[in-house]
Amino acid sequence: MKKILICDDESTVIESISHILKKNFSEQMNIDEAYDGEEALQKLMFENYHVVFIDIQMPDMSGIEVMEEIRKVKKDPFPLFIIISAHDKFEYARKSVELGAFSYILKPYLVSDIVNITKKAFEEIDNILSKQKEEMERKRKIKAMQSLIENGFLFFILNNKLFSDFNLRQLEQFLDIQNIQYGIVAILKVEQENSLNNIDILSELKTEIKSAFSNKCIVSFLSPSSLLCIFSAESETYKEVLKDKLKKIIKSKTDSEIQIGLSNLCNLYDDFEEAFLESYSNIIHEDNEETTDLYVELEIMEKRLLNSLLKTTNIIQKQQQISELVKKYTLAYGINQARFKIILFVIQLLIEINIKENAKVIYSMEKFLKDVISIDNEVEIIQKTFEIIQIITSEAAIQKKTYNSSSIVSQALEYIKNNFKRNISLEEMSQVLNISPYYFSKIFKKSVGINFKEYLIKLKIEHAQKLLTETNMPIKEIAYEIGFDDPNYFIKAFKKYTGLTPASVRNNRNK
Repeated sequence: MKKILICDDESTVIESISHILKKNFSEQMNIDEAYDGEEALQKLMFENYHVVFIDIQMPDMSGIEVMEEIRKVKKDPFPLFIIISAHDKFEYARKSVELGAFSYILKPYLVSDIVNITKKAFEEIDNILSKQKEEMERKRKIKAMQSLIENGFLFFILNNKLFSDFNLRQLEQFLDIQNIQYGIVAILKVEQENSLNNIDILSELKTEIKSAFSNKCIVSFLSPSSLLCIFSAESETYKEVLKDKLKKIIKSKTDSEIQIGLSNLCNLYDDFEEAFLESYSNIIHEDNEETTDLYVELEIMEKRLLNSLLKTTNIIQKQQQISELVKKYTLAYGINQARFKIILFVIQLLIEINIKENAKVIYSMEKFLKDVISIDNEVEIIQKTFEIIQIITSEAAIQKKTYNSSSIVSQALEYIKNNFKRNISLEEMSQVLNISPYYFSKIFKKSVGINFKEYLIKLKIEHAQKLLTETNMPIKEIAYEIGFDDPNYFIKAFKKYTGLTPASVRNNRNK
C-alpha cells in the first residue's frame, strides 16, 4: 500500500489531487492531508510516507523549508517530494533540485500532469523497494564464496552501493587481489544474439583472463553478453599492451566477434565511476550501434556532456551534443517528461559550475523555464536549451577569470591543516570554498602538484610519524586518531609514503 501526503493551504488543491489519484489508480493508497507546512512537518516526523505533494509557498512554512527539515533528520529515500507551485521562479526550481525533489509541477496543472508524474513516482518506489530487498540479499552474498562476490561485483557498482560500505580496498583483501588503486577498466562485449552461447563464451574468457593476469585483475559479468574487467596498471602505455593481450586471449578461445572498450589509466579509488563510464562509452563508440539500454546510455551521456560543457568552447559541438541529448530524452520519456528532464539537466549544469549571484543568469533561467514549459516542438526546445547553456557557460568563463586561484588554494590549505584528522571529502572542500568540485580539484593539483586526496593522506602520515616518535600511543590508536578506519590500510599507506612500517619507525626511536 502506498502512503501519500498532500499538503497545500488551498483545500481545493488537496481535494483535486486526492480525487485524481483515487480515480486513476486502482492500487490501494492511504492518502493523508495537511493544510500548512507545520502540520505537514509534524506528520512527516512521525509517519512514513512514500510520496508527498507539497505547495512550495505557504504562509507559515514553505514546502522548501519542510523538505530541508526532513532531509536533516531522515536519510532514507522516502518520501519522494513532488513540488506544486504557482510560481515558475528559477530559485524555487534550483532549490528543489538541490534538496532532491522528485518532480516540479506548475499550477494550473492538468489531470494528466498529476497522473503521469504519480506513475513515475510509483515506478521509482517499486524500484527503490526492489533495490532494498536486493541490498539485503547482497549482504548475505558477502558471506559466501569469493567467486560469488566477484561475480556479483557489478551488481554492487550499478546500484551505487559498492563504495559506500564495501570499498575497492576491502574487495582487494577479500579476493586476495594485488593493489589496483591505479588501473584500467575494460568491457568485453559479445556480438551475437544467443544469450546462452554468450554466457558460455564469456565464462571461458573470464577463466582465461584471470589465469593470464594472475592476481592483478577483477573480472565480473556486466550482462549476459558482456564482461567488466579491472586491471592493475602503472603507466598509460600499458593500455595498448593490455588491448593486444586481450585480443590474443579472445582469438585463442572463440571465433565470435567481441568488442573491447578501455578507459584511460586512472586512480580507481577516486575515479572508478568515470573510468567505467569511459570504457562503456568507448565500446558503444567502437561498435557504432545503438545500446540496448537507452536509460543507461542517457545517464552516461548526461555525465559526459556535463563534463564536456565545462571545457569546450566549440559552439557547433555544443549544439550537436545538446540536440542529441534532447532527442534521446524525447525517445525515452516522451516530449512532456523530456521538457522536465532538460530543465533538470540545465539546473545540474548551473549547480556544477556554481555561478555566484548573477542577475543575467537568473533572468535568463526564469525566461528559459517559462519558454520550455510552454513549447511542444523538439527543435524549439533544442534551440532554447542551447541558448541558456551558452549564457551559463559564457558567464561562468567571465566569473572564472575573476577568481584568484592562489587565494582559493591558500584557504583550502588552511582548512585542511585544521581538519586533516577527519576524512574531508572533495565535496566538503568545494562547499567550504563555494566553488565546484571539478574546478577546486583542477586548481589544487595545478598549484600543489598532487591531488587533494594524496595531499590529505600525506598530512595524515606526517602527523602519524610525529606521534610515533614523540608518544607511546599504540599504532592502532594512531591510525584512528588521524582518520583511518582500517589500521591495516594505515600501515600500507604509511609504508607507501615513507618506505617504512610504523613499527620500524617506533623501534628506530627506541634505539
